[in-house]
Formats: sequence, structure tokens, C-alpha cells
Amino acid sequence: MLIDSAVKAVKGDLANKEAVTAASRRPSSRRCAVVSKFNTNGYPIQDFYLTKVAKRPDGKFQTEIVEKVFENYGEPLR
Repeated sequence: MLIDSAVKAVKGDLANKEAVTAASRRPSSRRCAVVSKFNTNGYPIQDFYLTKVAKRPDGKFQTEIVEKVFENYGEPLR
């Protein structure tokens, strides 16, 4: 969703990498994902959770958080 919002913001002009990067970091683009900061390589720094699907009392299913696996995880720089 983050990438999609950035592509839409630059009207599909992916050749302009600086504009795509700037668009992906704008708050309007970030609202679709919980991203508060980015690593120097451009990847988001975020929390990751172990989740499970559980049956609700009404018979429908929902996602539940089991535990937080990583906090403020960023893709390692290479």
C-alpha cells in the first residue's frame, strides 16, 4: 500500500526516483501503513508481530496478536 500510494502520487513516473522516495515518505502516503521512520536504505523501520487466526463467538474469524517479534526492525544495510 505504501508503494502504491507513492506510485499514484508521482502519476506512475517511476523514472524520477527522488520524487518516488519523497512521495513514499509523505504523511499522506504513510497513513496506509504504520511507518514512522525509514532506514538509510529507504526501507521502513517498524514492529513485526506473530499473529494467529481465531474464531470469534459469532463464528467469524479475526486476526489476533500472539506476541511482538521485532521492535523497530529495519532491513539490515548491505
